[in-house]
Amino acid sequence: MKQGKVRFIGASNYSAARLAEALETSRKHGLASYISLQPHYNLMERAAFETELLPVVEKYQIGVIPYYSLAGGFLTGKYILAEMAVKRVANVRYSQLVLTPSLQLRQLPRPFGPARG
Repeated sequence: MKQGKVRFIGASNYSAARLAEALETSRKHGLASYISLQPHYNLMERAAFETELLPVVEKYQIGVIPYYSLAGGFLTGKYILAEMAVKRVANVRYSQLVLTPSLQLRQLPRPFGPARG
């Protein structure tokens, strides 16, 4: 950062405790501090961010840029039936951990857009 090659830094996949510690350490020693956090966050997986990380980012006033916000297409209506999504995923472990528990998504209403053209 001193050479001007990096203007800002951000963190990704930090626990709340680790992020708070890093921010406190940078402030204590006058070092560059994170200005953003990139957490795994979407409509299906909100709890970890909202309960643990949100208080930290609010306290330290850092920005949030979530990744996986559309849950691999689930939240776009790309998959009508969760079973179709499970079959289309090449990574079986991912299918077991993320898609299979999400079978309740087929209970959600159809996306708003297609009905409106």
